[in-house]
Amino acid sequence: MIQKTYAITSLVDWKAQISAGKAKVIVHFTGGAITAYGITPAEYTTSNPFFQHVIENSDYFKNGRITLLREAEVADDASTKARKEREEERKEQTEKPVTVADERREDEQTSVEIGDANATDGDADAVSDGETDSDDGKTVVEASCREDVVEYLKTNFDYTATQLRTKGALMQALTEHNLVVVGFEL
Repeated sequence: MIQKTYAITSLVDWKAQISAGKAKVIVHFTGGAITAYGITPAEYTTSNPFFQHVIENSDYFKNGRITLLREAEVADDASTKARKEREEERKEQTEKPVTVADERREDEQTSVEIGDANATDGDADAVSDGETDSDDGKTVVEASCREDVVEYLKTNFDYTATQLRTKGALMQALTEHNLVVVGFEL
């Protein structure tokens, strides 16, 4: 991919409105400076072929007001690669329709894996998601951080993250559902 930098001399900032057919494209030249040592032109850098085409076919470029300052070959950036990967995933998803039965199987596999990972040997009170019942009737939830507790409440009691964003709201939810958190202090 080619990255081009265009310059506009004698201006420190300029929003050019360039016609592209019936539409107008706004190109913002920035970074210019006028000092005692000289003039630094305002610049616009792009690797987008559409903007390059619009600028190079404009009257401003043809009459020399906009000039090509430099041109460089650059590798595709991460966002371009990510966009291409998303497009490929969409193509694959449209080729193979996902059924409700497929989603249920994935959910069942996930719950089995969680249960296996959290089960303890010889503890009859162990539940599949890290909770145990205490002697005073409260449910003990093991968590390593605040986000774990919020996620537990969202999953098991239909809370939203917004409802649990303060410590007071989190403590109230734990009290309402008779829960005690171990593993870290809130």
